[in-house]
Amino acid sequence: MKRFLILALTLAAAALIASASLASEVDSLLDLLVKKGVVTEEEASGLRQELEAQKTAEYELAFLKAEAAKKKGTAVTAKTKVRISGYAQIRGTASAAENDSFIIRRARVSLASEIDPRWDYKLQVDFGNIARTAVTSVDFAKSKTKTTSVQRPVLLDAQVNYALSETARLSVGQFKIPFSYENLVSSTELDTINRAQVVEKLVPGRDIGSQGRDLGLLFTGSEERLDYAFGVFNGAGINAADDNDQKDLAARLVFHPDKALAVGASWYDGRAGAAGSTRDRIGGEVSYREGPWTVRGEYVAGKDASIRKAGWYAHAGYRFHPKWEGVVRFDRFDPDRDSGDDRTDVLTLGFNHFISEGVKIQVNYERKEEEGTAVSNDVLLAQLQVKF
Repeated sequence: MKRFLILALTLAAAALIASASLASEVDSLLDLLVKKGVVTEEEASGLRQELEAQKTAEYELAFLKAEAAKKKGTAVTAKTKVRISGYAQIRGTASAAENDSFIIRRARVSLASEIDPRWDYKLQVDFGNIARTAVTSVDFAKSKTKTTSVQRPVLLDAQVNYALSETARLSVGQFKIPFSYENLVSSTELDTINRAQVVEKLVPGRDIGSQGRDLGLLFTGSEERLDYAFGVFNGAGINAADDNDQKDLAARLVFHPDKALAVGASWYDGRAGAAGSTRDRIGGEVSYREGPWTVRGEYVAGKDASIRKAGWYAHAGYRFHPKWEGVVRFDRFDPDRDSGDDRTDVLTLGFNHFISEGVKIQVNYERKEEEGTAVSNDVLLAQLQVKF
């Protein structure tokens, strides 16, 4: 009878031991049986050892199963919702100075997510970036090679944001430098196909081919009618470590007297290269948007080592139909204010056709007046944009 009872108790305990919360109940039951004289202390001790060995064996089996599952691979899931967005811009150009061509100007995909109420992040990759040249064919008889521009993915944004308050946040990583309205506006929202010369050639981050971006720390916020931003950056461009021992500083303030008008100023104090030569920028901007009208202008001046540079643009747009907009812009850039015959003026005429919320067609004609050259570099551009 005792052996049968011990066997039954062993089976019952084996069933209960699977749960850690029931292990104490098994111990209490054994203590009760010892007290009643049903089993001896030695038998109870032996039974406890058997149950412990069985529990250890079950844990080891579970561990081996988990390791086997890892080797087979598991599904990738996100603990928080990830917002996926992106766009593509297919462009065609016709120019007397260069070959007519179609290109994928931009093909970008962005991932963004809110980690918790205060933390969020953003990643953006451009698959349409023309970053380098490659040999496409070789003529051994004439000892000539043919090269062409090729595209490779480029990491544009990799930033983590922390909300200090409802109106202020701190960002770390890679993102746009807070300088100039047209630099900061998304490529999908540009009123013209190209940005103004002074923005592309003088605004920090764009002047070195980094699409207005750099690695650093950024503080942004707003108070009533004032928006402000202050950042510390490497100054060496995207995906690049600092090339000197000094950090570049950037700041931007924008005042909104009313909903339609905005007036702003930007400042940049930088150093370039291992020698840490001067790379300073200052800019002013004004924009007005009311009803179908958009009027905007910017002025930027800078100094690279001893070379003084400057430029400006004036832009006007009129939405004569909900799906149609006409635009005109004049921009001027002087790469060396102390030298003559190097200024370039560009007059842009164009229209935008908004087919739907995610589809837009733009056509621009750029009339160029370049000092020091008799070659006509006028260009006709057309661009199809699709975003999701």
